[in-house]
Amino acid sequence: MPKLIIDTDTGSDDAIALLMALAHPDAEVLALTTVAGNVPLDQATRNAKSTLRVAERTDVPVYVGCDRPLVHPLETATEVHGEDGLGNANLPDPGINSQDEHAVPALVRLAAESNGEHDLITLGPLTNVAAALAIDPDLLTRFRRTVIMGGAPDMVGNVTDMAEFNIWVDPEAAARVFVAPGARVMVGWNVSMTAGLISPEQRQAMAQVGTASGQFAHDVTSVVEAFCHQELGIPFFSLPDPLAVAIALDDTIATRTQAIGVTVGRSDEARGATFPTHLNPDAPATDIVWEADGDAFQTQMFDALRALP
Repeated sequence: MPKLIIDTDTGSDDAIALLMALAHPDAEVLALTTVAGNVPLDQATRNAKSTLRVAERTDVPVYVGCDRPLVHPLETATEVHGEDGLGNANLPDPGINSQDEHAVPALVRLAAESNGEHDLITLGPLTNVAAALAIDPDLLTRFRRTVIMGGAPDMVGNVTDMAEFNIWVDPEAAARVFVAPGARVMVGWNVSMTAGLISPEQRQAMAQVGTASGQFAHDVTSVVEAFCHQELGIPFFSLPDPLAVAIALDDTIATRTQAIGVTVGRSDEARGATFPTHLNPDAPATDIVWEADGDAFQTQMFDALRALP
């Protein structure tokens, strides 16, 4: 049974990803750590707790992490996910307390306790993980692997021409993570735009599964669907974080991968770009997912929404 630690900047797609991890019959979510990204830290933490409340999994501890990137001012994505990050669902206070321990030392401790058996999944900017690496440079080696939702290895970004949001928010943190020793899987924006697409009919089907979690998944994606339709002129939206969790839970969903180094751009022009490279000896290999099974992803997601309350 895989045991998971999930680092999240809980926007709408993070919330669905968390539901999938919480629902999976062969996985155990040991902890959530929160980071600023899609929304400010306090809102990301509240959203993580709201998701636990919907799933009736208030036993999962929540550790509050970094409220800003290492260097840059925080820039959020509320125009995509809603002011509350959850489609302006205006959910009540989840009534769950955070742990006293900060997320960064918590990650160091959880890694030490892993004995190489647990997986770390990151769904937001990599600030917490980079800060934990400053304490323990071998942090990632203590996990079985780290599955990173982030990057655009094809150089087609969603926040600039080349950069994906999570890496762009804190490129200095990402640069540290991609050169750290340890096994990494990268699920980028590119693969979510092929295997992680959701149509209006599929979003309606979320509400039709007949559970509170299905209705929650439908409701929290209202703003992102409208944003894609009105601002981008496309009739669908993608769920990159759920796709990353699906691959973490089932390796067979990733149908084509490449082990190659990743260099992160930090200049103004290339900020947040993720360059696959064999030329940088300081960049150990990361397993980049280039293609994935969209049907298998959809099946796993809908199974999770049916399985939860």
